[in-house]
Amino acid sequence: AQSHLEKSENINFMVPMISLNSFIANVSKNGRYVAPYTGIERVRVVNKTIAKMFSLPVERGLMIQRISPGSPAERAGLTVGDVILYANGAETPSTLSLWEVSERVAPGVLNLIVLRDGRKYAARLEVEGRKIEHQGHLE
Repeated sequence: AQSHLEKSENINFMVPMISLNSFIANVSKNGRYVAPYTGIERVRVVNKTIAKMFSLPVERGLMIQRISPGSPAERAGLTVGDVILYANGAETPSTLSLWEVSERVAPGVLNLIVLRDGRKYAARLEVEGRKIEHQGHLE
């Protein structure tokens, strides 16, 4: 059994309707819903315990645990172990916070503030938009 310290959250399997406001912004921008794709497959939510465990100088953020090869995240120079602190000026204390900002811009740019090896740097992540096709037809 996994302890609570080892628990990870998977961004790609979150339900897009969690945040109505970012969903509406996405549809208004694109004329239909376009799902954001970053290529960040798994993150660990940083809290006080995780910060101590990894000797991080921050107690909030999203530590990247897995990135899809060839994805926007990889092209942006993000790597496993990076901690995303801000996306387009908004703090990222949860997977939902990153999803909402990504959903608002998709397709578009996320300007990130990332912590790597104790230093903060800026990264430009170009979020792709993926259209969701319906499996069935309404007659």
